[in-house]
Amino acid sequence: MKYLTGILTIPISTLVVSYFLCRAIIYFSHKKGLLDLPNEFRQHDTPTPYFGGIAIFTAISINYIILTFITGYLFYLVWVFVFGMFFFIGLIDDIFKLSSIPKLILIIIASIITPAFFDTSLISYLIISLCLVFFTNSFNLLDNIDGLCASTALAILLALIIQCHQLSILTLTFIVPFFAIAGFLILNLPKAKIFMGDTGSLLIGAICVMFVVISLHSRNLLCFKTFNYLPLFWLPIYDTSSVIIVRINAGKSILIGGKDHFSHRLMKRGMSNSAVVVLLFIITLSAGIISHYLSPLFSIALFIFIVASAASFELLTSEK
Repeated sequence: MKYLTGILTIPISTLVVSYFLCRAIIYFSHKKGLLDLPNEFRQHDTPTPYFGGIAIFTAISINYIILTFITGYLFYLVWVFVFGMFFFIGLIDDIFKLSSIPKLILIIIASIITPAFFDTSLISYLIISLCLVFFTNSFNLLDNIDGLCASTALAILLALIIQCHQLSILTLTFIVPFFAIAGFLILNLPKAKIFMGDTGSLLIGAICVMFVVISLHSRNLLCFKTFNYLPLFWLPIYDTSSVIIVRINAGKSILIGGKDHFSHRLMKRGMSNSAVVVLLFIITLSAGIISHYLSPLFSIALFIFIVASAASFELLTSEK
């Protein structure tokens, strides 16, 4: 009974720790002037604290350590280390404002180290590393309007939790980050009182990739089942790909930020920030749940359908 009670208090504990740490960071950041200032590349119009990722990572770490004592499952400590690598890269970037190349090198190093903790084939090792590099950067890019990056991660994690069907070590592994991000999202919804910063976006990207990897229950990622998870990531893939195309067509550097992401383009078509977040959350969650019950080929078709629909909508509603 004590074991079950301890397990059931973890979601509440994670949410509470994350939320109140965010509150503390907001207070401290305003007092010390540690604020993200508005500029031509930012959507917000008021100085805003941007170390929300600290609250997310701290809440995850504390509750993973608690779960280690409750369950005796030591691999939770490995998760703390793995996610900690990406968290600290983001923290260094948020503090020292790294240029693109040093930041990318650090991400590549962490992405190469991470698969070493898992039982994978050589080709899977390479795939995991490449996915970590791509999706940590794509989630970093996805953090472009209030609530979008966090809500997308929640949609992915919720779909993975639903696919578990029962309470298990795997489910608990997913639940802790879910509630840590949820505690942050309460204060990140429009109009945001705090941003996650690179500390949060790089961390979230790594979480989503690695949780799909362990959901596969296979050493070999070169299997058809891997494609069932493709629709879950349609948004970061589409946003990153489309913004690169938009910037190249406009003769702009792909490394410099701007208000040309998919979310910005939807808002220019009359949608509010909140409407964009809710719409993309529903699409991502629905795609993740539906694809779980489809064959791999139909999951690929679903991914193509969603991406093609988004692109077609943009083309049909573009200004002449």
